[in-house]
Amino acid sequence: MAESLLIPHRSFERVVKEICHDLKVHEGRGRYFQGHFRWEKDALYALQTMTEDILLMVFEMTYFS
Repeated sequence: MAESLLIPHRSFERVVKEICHDLKVHEGRGRYFQGHFRWEKDALYALQTMTEDILLMVFEMTYFS
């Protein structure tokens, strides 16, 4: 499963959690919620897989242009 990933899992997880920590969610009426987000292992794996696929696609498009 994790053998096919290009970015080390711990590094990717740390970046995602850092982004979520700085994220503010709009609740309406000018109020924002900044809370603790929890990630399941499978959700992080899916996010990392799609992120790497998109990055590879962008790199291929810029290389062949």
